[in-house]
Amino acid sequence: MLYSFDVLHSLQAIAKLTMYFIPEQLNIQTQQLREHTVFNNWDVMTEGWYIALKSSDLKKATAKSCLLGKQRIVFFRGDSGSVYALDAFCPHMGVDLGLGNVIGENIQCLFHHWQFNENGQCVDIPCQEEVPSNVCLAHYAVTEKYGYIWIWPDQSSKAKVLEIPELEDKAIFFKHDEAYFRGCHFHITMVNGIDAQHLRTVHDLAVNMQASLCEPQPHHLEISMRGEFPQGNKRAQWMRKLFGGQYAYRMIYAYGTIGALTMMQNVKLFGKWNLPMLHMLYAYLPLKEKRSKVVPIYVTQKRKGVLGWIISHFLLWLTQRLFYFLKEEDGMIYENIRFNTNSLLKIDQPIAKYIAYINRLKPSKWSARDIGKP
Repeated sequence: MLYSFDVLHSLQAIAKLTMYFIPEQLNIQTQQLREHTVFNNWDVMTEGWYIALKSSDLKKATAKSCLLGKQRIVFFRGDSGSVYALDAFCPHMGVDLGLGNVIGENIQCLFHHWQFNENGQCVDIPCQEEVPSNVCLAHYAVTEKYGYIWIWPDQSSKAKVLEIPELEDKAIFFKHDEAYFRGCHFHITMVNGIDAQHLRTVHDLAVNMQASLCEPQPHHLEISMRGEFPQGNKRAQWMRKLFGGQYAYRMIYAYGTIGALTMMQNVKLFGKWNLPMLHMLYAYLPLKEKRSKVVPIYVTQKRKGVLGWIISHFLLWLTQRLFYFLKEEDGMIYENIRFNTNSLLKIDQPIAKYIAYINRLKPSKWSARDIGKP
């Protein structure tokens, strides 16, 4: 009994110590944390497209399960090449279907060989001829774009994966980058591109910002930032000489799960030659240990010929360089943050607008059961 008590006492001590490293539970008596219905809420996964797997990682007649927030999903590619997604645990005895085999357009559980079709309906039970009609799994909408498999947390989607307006209906060229992780909710990392203050304080870019905000379509938010580079620091002077005195960039958010950044808008090299805009996407995913995964994807128009190939590669490389320039200086901030919104200023208007937009999004069936209940 003494040993059991000591073990229990140790576990309680560890649990108590761990609590102090969860930001939401720190300083709650002296610095009350403002809570939101959706924004920065780990219990909510909104409707929207979530990035899952690289398309190349799921070959024909193979299956793979992965964790999306608190939801384990099995993805499988049938003989036709189509991709399907179901809840991962077999309704018979709960084995992960990611261990199973793909037969035609069905997935077969490794344990007792029950088969399920793309709609999650059980279609074969080897030990008996009759298949109960109520044996089924939830199935989800999936699509493939930018070399990735995306999932919508319902059986049908309400929109397509975000496209950059300037590249719609055009052949595109894209490049994947390594995913990185942040010790905060991805809603907070999405704020980075519209935080005018931190460009001055963290990146030493004392730009004068004027923000314009619009919602071009339901569940999308577009924020454009325009202004002039100052004459002050050497970095700003170098940018003025190279790109002219004006700067402009734009962030588009879609369903609070994908962001698109467009840089170098209306820029002329040395004030003479028009430069192409640079585009990239951010795909976001919450992780169960209250961390977030961010996947950068660089995108440009696909150009013809050898010279076009070289130009496209150069533009993707330049986009990546500019992104790295900003990313590295921000890293430690998002690993050490207890985000609060009690003291926003006038300059923070884009952030306030973004938070209000997130709070209007609809929680999906993957959210906690009591979300939305009084």
